[in-house]
Amino acid sequence: MRMNHSLYQAAIAHFDEHNATDPNVERVNGVAHPRELLQAQRLTDWVLKLCPQAAEPLRLAARCQHLGRWQIPRDSYPMDRAGYLQWRTALKKFHAQKAGEILRQVGYADDIIVRVQNLNLKKNFPQDPESRVLEDGPGAGIVSSCRRRRDAGASLETQLRREGKSPIGQGARAKPIVRA
Repeated sequence: MRMNHSLYQAAIAHFDEHNATDPNVERVNGVAHPRELLQAQRLTDWVLKLCPQAAEPLRLAARCQHLGRWQIPRDSYPMDRAGYLQWRTALKKFHAQKAGEILRQVGYADDIIVRVQNLNLKKNFPQDPESRVLEDGPGAGIVSSCRRRRDAGASLETQLRREGKSPIGQGARAKPIVRA
């Protein structure tokens, strides 16, 4: 399947425009940026590092995986494990729904929209190799981020444990995805 560059660029612009409204900011080199806009850009970069020949739906799913994440705050659910899992499930559905709206608006066909939504919903994980790449993108980004801002003297493993994160998992052990 050939990538439709004009639709792809329009979708990325809409995703970025939405994430640019995130009221939460992250400073990079002293400059404040909307947090989810940065996260979307980082995930896209990591997915392309992990899978340079990534298909269009995987690229789109990377950019919109946490679309509007701030709109469903963590504290709107019970602050226990069950509440966390409910929150994550609600977020996945919200991201998939919002991504579908944007992809439809820019003119994507239903098969691409459904594929992006299935990747966002983590359907067929870990059997689906693209879902593993999408899942490993944040892990790779977390490792990189921890290395940049790690406490003096703290090991990477200590920092990851402190943040409750796990390093790269299923996708790193998967067979590479080969695109013709």
